[in-house]
Amino acid sequence: MKKVLILVLLALFFVIPRAKADTWVKYNRDSTGDVMPQNFYLVEMAKSSNGVRLFFGHARSTLDEFCFFNPGVVLSFDGTTWKDQTQALKDAGGFSDVQFLNMYADESGNIWSKNRGTEAFNLVKFDGTNWDVFSESEILNDIFPGGNPNGIFSIEYPFPDKNHDRIYTLIRANDDQRYLIYYNQNDHKWYNSGATGGPLDYAQSSTIELYGVYNDSDGSIWIWNRATDQRHAESLVGAWRLDSSGTWAHFGSSNGASDTITKLVVDSHGSVWAATPDEGVYIRDLSSSWTNWTKENSNIVTNNILTLGEDSSQRIWIMSTGEFTIDSEGNYVDDPVDSPGHARGISIYDLANKDWNFYTAKSGYDVLDNPTGMFLARDEVWIFYDHGYETDNYPYYALYRDDDHTTIFGQTAGDYVSKAGFDPTKKKKKTKTVNNKSVTIYKITKVKVRKKYKTKKTLVYKTGATQWYKALNLDTGKYQVVSKARGKRKHTTTINITSGEPYRLDLRY
Repeated sequence: MKKVLILVLLALFFVIPRAKADTWVKYNRDSTGDVMPQNFYLVEMAKSSNGVRLFFGHARSTLDEFCFFNPGVVLSFDGTTWKDQTQALKDAGGFSDVQFLNMYADESGNIWSKNRGTEAFNLVKFDGTNWDVFSESEILNDIFPGGNPNGIFSIEYPFPDKNHDRIYTLIRANDDQRYLIYYNQNDHKWYNSGATGGPLDYAQSSTIELYGVYNDSDGSIWIWNRATDQRHAESLVGAWRLDSSGTWAHFGSSNGASDTITKLVVDSHGSVWAATPDEGVYIRDLSSSWTNWTKENSNIVTNNILTLGEDSSQRIWIMSTGEFTIDSEGNYVDDPVDSPGHARGISIYDLANKDWNFYTAKSGYDVLDNPTGMFLARDEVWIFYDHGYETDNYPYYALYRDDDHTTIFGQTAGDYVSKAGFDPTKKKKKTKTVNNKSVTIYKITKVKVRKKYKTKKTLVYKTGATQWYKALNLDTGKYQVVSKARGKRKHTTTINITSGEPYRLDLRY
């Protein structure tokens, strides 16, 4: 009986998926071999199905210069080599400037975007090596062979349909009508979807840029415009859904949703997530009912949501900015950076386990407590972070999940933190604070010297006196942690790090 039980436990050990550690990798000008410009400000990125990442941003010539007045820069990264793709794209399209806002990756190894940095209206496609540019005339010739309408006033940002290998976009033609069109990657032609009504009727709203997402679970298409554009076209508030039968439905404050949306995504189960600038997150589940998550009834950090997305582990990442509101003119009230006591960070909701995790100063990741951009790129999460740009040249961080590293969370002062998470909806536990401490960490190994094994201590981390509240990704093994407050005796702790699970180290006492 005991042998059978042991065999069962061993089988379960190898069958049950083990937790993976989150490992952040930092990239800046130095680590990209000077390919990234000095003071690079990341605006958008995507990762293709072939593993190539594409980045768009601005190279600021001075730290005080507003970045969006600077020329656009496009970089690629295949996991090993960084390349500047800016001139190659300009040459392919005859562009004088490059300006992206959204990027979408299809399932054929391509990354799509719209270049709005030129007087011509073009969609661009990058296959990891070469650029392909779709001009106004090329799109019109496919969709309207008779030549009517004879021009395009604007092209919106493309989005993919993974099930049918199509790339959708919206155009506003010179007949004062918007059209939902798609590119068939099998025959390499553009087609009119035939959809009418809904947001397509508001072609006169020339200042509005529309965004879309395809729902693979039911074949519906969701269209919305960014929250800060609402003051230009009150009729386009909220979101529109085009179902597979061609019928539009509108969702806003009158039927359980929000009139202001900063980002809309569809998760792997078919639920719709809408981020808002000051109302938290709205979720439409499969029963077609809406739920509003705020900082008062959920674990999001603030109600000011800049963006959200789902990673490959079915986790919803919600990036919150500082506390502020938007007035009737679309202006921000209370600067989120200068406001006293502002909070921002990332809340992560696990769809499978229905629990939360966090990347903020509260969870030990103080280096990620003030992100200004977050991008979900297939099996990776990328965070743009502009703190400390004078020395780090606007670094950004990529999150990888693997079994080779674990995370140590440690603190010398402050509230108790359980592993990597905290629950802001629960009352904080008051704890004793102590003087700042210096922290030193050694890795302990055995080395063979003249047929005998001796203990070797290798320094892996050291900091001066500080309120140490860090997260370190370390290889598995045995470590010695030494902490010392001024005027106090040293405190030494030996720990064994195993793969996968975060390890919380309490050095307050």
